[in-house]
Amino acid sequence: MSLWDKVKETGKAVKDTAAKGVKTISDEMARQAEEKRLKEGLLSTFWLEDMKGLCKQYGYSGPSPYEVDFDTGRKHKVKLEREDWFKYCMGLSLDKLKKYAERNRRISQDAREVLTEIDEKQREAFSQVDAIYEESQKMSMTENPSTGQTSQVVSVSSDFEEILSAIRTNYEDAIRDQEFNDEDQFNDNLVSYLRAKFGDKHRIENTRKLHRDTGDIFIDGKYVLELKYADNKGTLDTGLQETKRYKEKNYPGVAVIILDVGALTGALSQYKRWYEEDGAKVLILRGKGERKKVKKRYFVREE
Repeated sequence: MSLWDKVKETGKAVKDTAAKGVKTISDEMARQAEEKRLKEGLLSTFWLEDMKGLCKQYGYSGPSPYEVDFDTGRKHKVKLEREDWFKYCMGLSLDKLKKYAERNRRISQDAREVLTEIDEKQREAFSQVDAIYEESQKMSMTENPSTGQTSQVVSVSSDFEEILSAIRTNYEDAIRDQEFNDEDQFNDNLVSYLRAKFGDKHRIENTRKLHRDTGDIFIDGKYVLELKYADNKGTLDTGLQETKRYKEKNYPGVAVIILDVGALTGALSQYKRWYEEDGAKVLILRGKGERKKVKKRYFVREE
């Protein structure tokens, strides 16, 4: 091959790589725009009291009732309007808005069309994820020259290792002073981090609410992250069943991310060994948090 041919080949490879990068960014921007549209449509059916109830249910404080005078540095109280709550609630995940709306009869009636569209979009997204995974499974099949039989090649790629390394170091440092009320908050926060850091090169799917065998976070249609908010053994025991299912599906990369909030620190090393026996990588992150207790209401029937 001549020098000129090598230059042309290198140029074509660079051009193809750049085109793939642009398409990935374009796809992510389109996804974010679509999610924003759906959230705006859903929130438009919320009354002010609904937005306050939404924040209260998930442990969020809501918009600040104070503004800062940048000339004097003093804070003064302002009256919060519906628009202030609307903007604040736009920062919550679409899953949280949808779940709250479905439980509120008044909202669910007004938002029936939006909720139906969200369900359709989620089904469409995961049919694409399934197709990507099936294709990745085909590509990972190799043929044994001596027998002519194919076998599954299961290995953890450098991409997956890079993601786990970032979670182990950068992410754990970032959440050192942050408190999480439950696994949902932990999950949404980690999804946001991964999309910000790796969204230009990996497809990060938030699959926690869809009850599929793809974990809480599904990456590139083949890597599984299962999250555990370690404040009770029931949650950790469920993880034992989940890692066994993932092993049966031959995912090339599975990791259990445990948030150690101090309740079961002594037991985590044993669970780590059990998860690893099923082929999962395990990261234990030190964090802060206490699960929000739901107050029970009792009614006394008068005789």
